[in-house]
Formats: sequence, C-alpha cells, structure tokens
Amino acid sequence: MAPDKSYKILLNISAFIISAFLCFVVSEYAVRLLRLSKTHNSYDAINLAAYSPEKNSFGWRDREFTKKKNLNTYRIVCIGDSVTEGYKVEVKKTYAKVLESILLRLNYTVEVINAGRCGNNTPANLATVETAMQFQPDLIIYQFGLNDIEGLEHMEHVSVSSSKGQQVSGKNHFNLKAVLRKSALYLALAERYNYLKLKLGYRHWAFEEWHIKDALWEKEFIKLKNGLSKSKINAKILIIYMPYDFQIYSNREETLAPSKKLTTFCQVNSYDFIDFTQVFKIQKNKYKIFLDDCHLSEVGNKMTAEYLADFIRNYYFL
Repeated sequence: MAPDKSYKILLNISAFIISAFLCFVVSEYAVRLLRLSKTHNSYDAINLAAYSPEKNSFGWRDREFTKKKNLNTYRIVCIGDSVTEGYKVEVKKTYAKVLESILLRLNYTVEVINAGRCGNNTPANLATVETAMQFQPDLIIYQFGLNDIEGLEHMEHVSVSSSKGQQVSGKNHFNLKAVLRKSALYLALAERYNYLKLKLGYRHWAFEEWHIKDALWEKEFIKLKNGLSKSKINAKILIIYMPYDFQIYSNREETLAPSKKLTTFCQVNSYDFIDFTQVFKIQKNKYKIFLDDCHLSEVGNKMTAEYLADFIRNYYFL
C-alpha cells in the first residue's frame, strides 16, 4: 500500500532537515580546518589561560640581554601591549624579531628587544620604558593602541559584564550571540559581511565605542609627555600607532581621528611618529593583516617590521 501524501511530506521535510544539518556540520568542519574565521576561539578577548608564552628573567617574550650593550651595537627596544608581544604569533615572527632579522641581513649591528607585555596600558608601558632605559637603548619604539588608554571602558565589555549573572524568574538569560560565536562558520560569514559593509562606507558599532572624549585624550597625553620626557634625553623615541581592523577596512573619516590626535601630540613634543593606519590602508591584502579585530597576524607583523626597517635606515642610520 502506497504511503499517503502527508507521510511523503513528512519524509521530505525530515530528509531536508537531515541534509541541511549534515551540510552545516561539513561546512563548519571545513571552515575550522581551513581557519577561515579570524575571531573563532579568540573572540572573548585575550584568553590568558590558553596563552602563556615563555618569558625571560625580565618578563619579556625574548631571549636574555645584558644591561650593558657592546659599544658598536645599536640597541632598539620595542614597548607596547599584546600587539607588540605578539599574541598567538611565534616569537621569531613578531615584528620586533622580524625587524632584527631584516637589519642583521642588511649588515647592521643591532639588537632588537621585544619588551611588549600582554594587557599593558599606558602606565604599565611607561613603567616598562623606565626599566628598558637600564639596557642603554639607542631607540625606543613605543606602540600605542586605543585599548591602552587608562579609564576607557569598551561598550561591549560593559554590556557583557553587566549582563553576567542577570536572572529572570531565577533563570539566566539565553545569550544567542554567545552561542553563535561558538560557530566558526557563522563567524567567518559575519566577518566577511562586516568587512564588505566597512569597505562600502557603512558605519560600524566600533565608531561609537572608540569615540574618545577630548578630556580623556588630554589626560593620556599628559601621562605620555611626563613618562617619556626623561627617556627622550638618552634615547630616540619613535611612537607608532597600531589601529584596529575596522579603521583599516573603512574609508570613513572617523577612522582617522585617533591618528590625527597622536600626530598633533608628536609634532608638538618633537617625537617621531608612524601611523600604521595609513601604512596598512594601502596594502592589497588588508584582510590578512589581523588575527582578530586588533592583533597582527604573521603577515601584519612582517608588514610592520619591513616598514620600520625602511624608516630606521632612512632616519636613524643614514
């Protein structure tokens, strides 16, 4: 006896659901295998428990250095946050060590110390500058990032922390976004969609999050000026600005606001300055520069090191 019409419909629906599920599983596995999502497994900020690189006796992710350098050696110290330390990148592929390799290949007698520290803000970076001066540096490369600004609260961090532990009738809220972030396929599609929107000139939520008030900038610049003034006497200071990915992908004027602030600060106080927003914007493979929303990939570290090497040769060695 032939199955009735309703049975056939149910069978077709079941087959469609099973096929769709299998298609999703295969696609999810392929995206994870090919690492097509930048933010998968790194979206919830820096996971310090999963990231614990070896450090030297000074707490820096580098080899040991004597405080006294050789007379013919040009010593460079790179200071900054997790971008400089090289979050989730091999030590030899951080921009500090790639820079050292480039200059050594060009027959310069140099040492480049990576004194970046994951989680550093401006006060912590300035404390590192004081320690670094004991190593007789000729040049300090000071990496500045928006998240280094003390007192700045990220909108997303605030919303996440405020929602933790919230209950309705004794039950926790269901967080759909947290569930979706577990899927590499969803993140890969969302990232590409975001990238396309930014390229087309649409606004991004991060524009609002990083709208930093002038009073906060003024406090930041006072700290920088006071913290770097003593070091400036004995070593050259090169301040570099490392942007977030949305600042590179977008063509909107808002993305350049932090760069303009830092440019003015460096001009007034006679600091050399490189804005990597502009450096990265002209690259063909902009999407490959970052591991996530802010940390540099191997490609990004290499681009940074190559640009720094050219700058140092032209302005400090020639």
